[in-house]
Amino acid sequence: NQYMDVVTTLQKTIDDRDSKLRQITDSSLKDRCETINQLCRTYFETTHSQRQQTIIFNEVKKLVENLSSDSYLATIENCINQYCDNLLVQLKQDLPELSKREYQLACFICIGFSTQVMCLVFECTPEILYRRVYRLRDKIRHCTSKHKAKFLKYI
Repeated sequence: NQYMDVVTTLQKTIDDRDSKLRQITDSSLKDRCETINQLCRTYFETTHSQRQQTIIFNEVKKLVENLSSDSYLATIENCINQYCDNLLVQLKQDLPELSKREYQLACFICIGFSTQVMCLVFECTPEILYRRVYRLRDKIRHCTSKHKAKFLKYI
């Protein structure tokens, strides 16, 4: 009986540590995207001179091109899998019918990119993006995966 108490205490300690670690990593993932989000917001909202707009435009264009690359997607994917308990590995296994764009959208939502960033990357309007997100979440809601709740939490 006292051994069970020790095991229970140890398990609670591990669970608390894991919970704190998840909170820190979730926050860290979102912080990494804040620079890109801010730059894109500035681009969308800018009312400065033509020269400043051109400079901002060129910077955003470089960022968007980088975000669209397979190597950047792989970096995001590894980070999400590392800190979110192999979320994307499970998503690929449980929903292999997702298109590359849907998968990329799931990654960008998980990492915390803003609507503006995703619209620039996918070259679409916010309305179209919202429909794509809805369809992605709908596919997840209708899947039979045991990880469905976890997918919906992050996506």
